[in-house]
Amino acid sequence: MHKEHNILILLLSNIFFISTFAYSQNGTLKFEEFVIEDGLASVNCILKDSEGFMWFGGTHGLYRYDGYKFKVFKVNPNNIYAISNNNIISLYEDNEGYIWVGTKQGGINKYNPKTETFLNYKNTKNSIYKENYITCITGNDNTIWIGSYGDGMYVLNKTDNTHITYSHNKTDKNSISNNYVFSIAIENNDVWISTRAGTLDNYNTKTKFFSHYTYNNINYQSTRTGQRICLDALKNVWIGTEDDGLYKFDIKTKLFKHFKQGNIENTLSSNGITDIKYSNSGIIWVTTYNGLNAIDISTNKVTSYQKDNYNPYSVTYNLSYSLFVDDNNTLWLGMNDGTVNKTTSSPFEIYQTSLSKELNSLSFNAVTSLYMGTKYLWVGTGAGGLNRFDLKTGAFYIYKRDLNNDKSIPSNIVMNVFEDKAKNVWTGNFKNSIVGYKRENSDDFLKAKIASPFAQKFEALSIFDMLEDATQNIWVATYNHGLFKYNKQTFEFQHFTNSNTNNQLNSDTILSIFADSSNNLWIGTLDKGISIYNQDTNTFYSLSDIGIMINPNLKFPIKDIYEDTHGLIWIATEGGGLFYINKKEKSINHLNTENGFPSNAFYGIIQDNYGTYWFSTNKGLISYNLDNNKIHIYNTNDGLPTNDFESGANAKTKDGKLFFGSKKGLVSFYPEQLINTPRPINLKLTNLKVFNNVVNVLDKIEKYQPLDSSISHKKTLKLPYFLNNFGLEFAVPGHSAPHNIEYQYQLEGIDNRWITTSSELPYANYSNIPHGNYTFKVKAFDENNFDSNNISEKHIAIIITPVWWQTNLAYFVYLLFISGFIYFIYKSVRDRVQLKNELLIEKYKHEKDEELHKSKINLFTTISHELRTSLTLILSPLQQLSNVKTNNKATNLIMTMNRNGQRLLSLINQILDFRKIESSTTQLNIKEINLKAFFKELCIPFYQYAEEKDIKFQLSVSNNCEKGWLDANKLEIILYNILSNAFKHTKDKIDINIDLDEKDERLIIKIKDNGKGINEEEVTKIFENFYQINDDSDSTSGTGIGLAITRNLIDVHRGSITVKSEPNVYTIFNVIIPIVKSYYNDKDISSLDSETVLIDNTSEEELLLSTDTEGDSLKTKPILLIIEDHFEIRNLIKNNFSNHFKVITSTNGLEGKEKAFDAIPDIIISDIMMPKLNGLELCKTLKSDSRTSHIPIILLTARGSHTFKVEGFEYGADDYVTKPFNIDVLNVRVKNLIKSRQILRDKFKKETLLNPKEIAINNVDEVFIEKIISIIEENISNSKFSVSDFASSIGMSHSVLYRKTLAITGQTITEFIKSIRLTKAEQLLLKSNYHINEISDMTGFSNPSYFSTCFKKKHGFPPSEFSKENQG
Repeated sequence: MHKEHNILILLLSNIFFISTFAYSQNGTLKFEEFVIEDGLASVNCILKDSEGFMWFGGTHGLYRYDGYKFKVFKVNPNNIYAISNNNIISLYEDNEGYIWVGTKQGGINKYNPKTETFLNYKNTKNSIYKENYITCITGNDNTIWIGSYGDGMYVLNKTDNTHITYSHNKTDKNSISNNYVFSIAIENNDVWISTRAGTLDNYNTKTKFFSHYTYNNINYQSTRTGQRICLDALKNVWIGTEDDGLYKFDIKTKLFKHFKQGNIENTLSSNGITDIKYSNSGIIWVTTYNGLNAIDISTNKVTSYQKDNYNPYSVTYNLSYSLFVDDNNTLWLGMNDGTVNKTTSSPFEIYQTSLSKELNSLSFNAVTSLYMGTKYLWVGTGAGGLNRFDLKTGAFYIYKRDLNNDKSIPSNIVMNVFEDKAKNVWTGNFKNSIVGYKRENSDDFLKAKIASPFAQKFEALSIFDMLEDATQNIWVATYNHGLFKYNKQTFEFQHFTNSNTNNQLNSDTILSIFADSSNNLWIGTLDKGISIYNQDTNTFYSLSDIGIMINPNLKFPIKDIYEDTHGLIWIATEGGGLFYINKKEKSINHLNTENGFPSNAFYGIIQDNYGTYWFSTNKGLISYNLDNNKIHIYNTNDGLPTNDFESGANAKTKDGKLFFGSKKGLVSFYPEQLINTPRPINLKLTNLKVFNNVVNVLDKIEKYQPLDSSISHKKTLKLPYFLNNFGLEFAVPGHSAPHNIEYQYQLEGIDNRWITTSSELPYANYSNIPHGNYTFKVKAFDENNFDSNNISEKHIAIIITPVWWQTNLAYFVYLLFISGFIYFIYKSVRDRVQLKNELLIEKYKHEKDEELHKSKINLFTTISHELRTSLTLILSPLQQLSNVKTNNKATNLIMTMNRNGQRLLSLINQILDFRKIESSTTQLNIKEINLKAFFKELCIPFYQYAEEKDIKFQLSVSNNCEKGWLDANKLEIILYNILSNAFKHTKDKIDINIDLDEKDERLIIKIKDNGKGINEEEVTKIFENFYQINDDSDSTSGTGIGLAITRNLIDVHRGSITVKSEPNVYTIFNVIIPIVKSYYNDKDISSLDSETVLIDNTSEEELLLSTDTEGDSLKTKPILLIIEDHFEIRNLIKNNFSNHFKVITSTNGLEGKEKAFDAIPDIIISDIMMPKLNGLELCKTLKSDSRTSHIPIILLTARGSHTFKVEGFEYGADDYVTKPFNIDVLNVRVKNLIKSRQILRDKFKKETLLNPKEIAINNVDEVFIEKIISIIEENISNSKFSVSDFASSIGMSHSVLYRKTLAITGQTITEFIKSIRLTKAEQLLLKSNYHINEISDMTGFSNPSYFSTCFKKKHGFPPSEFSKENQG
């Protein structure tokens, strides 16, 4: 019982969740109410424009309605494009889409829907429209007709904005009847005008004449709306007055018919007419002070609609001031407080409880069960008993529970009702269930006879479903108590439960039962799915037993079962969707929200006469076509009282009318009357929001104007980067059911899918959108009547401009910069690669040039070496011959040979100088010379040559040319080259003039000849290397390097040379060279007298030794090693030194090295350029070997530059002599080296204590001396330490050690050891207290007496006295 009590509470709570609204009369207008917000005090006029927007003019502004929201337009003193006045009286849309707005005190405004701006005609230049009261506006073609309150009528030409004013003139019948014009209607050429005069005016636009038709002689005093007129389809003019009712004027008969309140026929609800409109359905709609009136123009029948407090669908107020009929024949009524009523057309008939207790209405709104009987529709309710509905009269007869009448219905909660074949009505109730039935023509409910033991049991059962089968047995489905079968003949029950049936009933909680055409019973349970009972076999089956796969969604509560005309079994579940079973094919199909249905909760199933299926759900009614799967959804927006329906409460009449029971009344309709033709969808973008604020046209945000025209007309929306938080609102203006519209939108570039939103949220918001180009797309479709061909879609391009550093220009600059940088890198890399390649090529060329240059140098060096060697053999004998006394003639010949030999040497030196210039190694050797002597000596050879050639040669030296600082050798080359060219090309005269400049700082040398001269174009080329003037007559052409050398030597001297020539007349060379020491660098100044080029001057060095070698201190001749590959030079040197030296010769460097190691000579003279081993390498080898490091070495070479001399000294050479050499100079240098070595040896002998550095010639000798002294000191006390031991310790042979020691110290090995011992003894005698005997032993003397003898021989006195003498 406790469980059943909870069930009762649950059921009652669902049943009583009902509306108490009353609506009983079929066919009555239904009104929907909404209130215009933002203080609209009164609605004066209404308009629907061509874009579907509804416009409402009120006393506080102009409002535009898009189906969801209002947008207000009001006066704005800061905006010249705002409306001129807030009190809106009239609205009109012309054929171009402009809306003309008449105001009470602001004249006329023309609204541009594209820009959402107003043009105020009272502000136009030539307008007479002052701040007047505009009562009405209409138009045709290019003309706007305007009525005013007191100023007559204006006719405006839209093309040129010119106008005509029509005013009342008492003396002119062809004028308007009154200046107070309230309404204007136009048909073709006729303009109908209502005024205050009670006269209907007609103005013919062709004839330009007024006609006047008086309907009342009263001069109407309008209080608000005045006289309104309209035209109908039958060419009648209807005039509504404020207090005199309605007049109908027949244009053909020119007769009036008067409609007013109180007429016996066609009475109005009030004589105060506020507005009048005609609908194309043939109805004149009239608003009054007391309700809405509808007049059928064909019958003149008047129907009134007034406020009904018990009808929520009636008008809000009886008084309406404005009326509009749109293209859908929808009425719009404007009330005094901003309320707007809108009629809603619906094919649905709604039967509900009347709050006024109206008789014959539905007893209770919650309809729980329906059954179509033979004569009546039986309606079971949730708390109002049983209702019998008469289909003909539309009246309800109610059966309710009467506790005082035992023949009344057992319960007011009727869960199920049906009529059996005997026309008895059976009810299944909540508690007190099947205790009775009602017979046909009787209102008494009788108790059914029930055999025990079930007689008392049924009074406590809850019956959820009942039916009569083909054998007239009644089946009863109960909640928690299984299934019962009642035999009306035997009054017995057969009870089926989950535990006592064959194959078992799958659940005792049964919600629905159905008998199919095969008399099989289909049983729907709460949570166990379907059971099938075969009455022939008395067996229960599951779906799987008959070969049908069970769907898991069948476990949801089964609310209804139905068999269609095709034999398909349909099953409605609450939460699991819808199923239909094909018994023949043994298949089951599932339908749910994925198939387009609004819900998975299905409560009822029925099929209409056209084969269409109808389903009741908790989201409205659904029609379904199984053939094409077409779905149509109907909900409260379509006129249903609710979207929530009751389980199994559906029925159909024979003529096809369908009935459904809902929680808010009984719904009926004819399916064919439901127009399923898709209604056009007019999708518009209505608002732009930035940061959640609506942006109007011309509004500025941070000085930026997002909209220059309406968002609904824009193709492209451009927003700056700082306004990237925006939203777009959209709507379907003019749609009759905007709340059934579903939207999908997408911002391409941001959204990767369509986003769905309902009509409750018709907008899209986006935040922090990056800069870029996007396309916003939105589409709208009717979710209840989806048709792929009826989808409206709108696009708008949205551009978010970037911040300046992200603009295209910035990116272009970045691109240029990056491109430039890349190009720079590329160019740098390319240039580097190119430079690298060029350097490699240059290096390769340089290497080749170096190789060529080295080849040249080697060639020059080799040639000069050979030439110098030959000149040595020539000049040396001539030098010796010049010292022999002969006759003058022989002496002159010898001198001539010597001078020309010297000149040949100069030519060789010139070749070498060219090599130096090429290798950039030329250096100056500046010293002070006697200029006159220099030039006179230089010209001596040229005098003899001039005499032989019969050329007049003259030298003129200025007296002030005495001394000057310059490089004599290089000046000699300069002058020699110029004079040589002069002698080669002159005819018979050459002059040399030597002078100084004004400051005596530069030497000016002018050499002039009278030869062939030089062409002007060749003057600049003669100083180029190897350039020669083409002269076929000249058989003595040179090398072409003389003048090139000359110019470079002059440049080195910081001088200049110029040439002036006139062909076949003269040629003058001017040479200017500084002779002041300050003009040159310190490195250019010679610290010693330079070696003279002319080698016959032999007094360069002062002899350090006497040429007499008889007094040589050496007992034997010193050894001289000559290493020279040239036989004659080698013999010349050998013969010169053979009297004073033991001479050893060698023909190459390798052989000379071996002989040096073997002989340990006292001095070595070596050539540099030799085979096998050159002189420099030989010198380096000998000087780095301890055996030969002490030997002086003199190098002979043809390479006479300072660079080569320095190189030789760096290799360890002691002296350097250039070929061709003076033999006397060589003698002196050899003797000086021998003498210097002897001085060091003598110093060593005399000194008691000796520092090795003082006698060492080089580091190798120093190390050698330190080493031998160290070895002696280590063995100083060893008297048996022999020379052999010493040689072994030092690592040399006895003979080599002997020669080495003797050459360095001047002593033999024994003498050197003894001197070291004595030196050590002297130190001990001075610094110790040892006895002489002890010191003798300590210093290695064999006995004291020998020590004393040796000591006395060195000092002249014995050791004992040495000690006393030094101590004293």
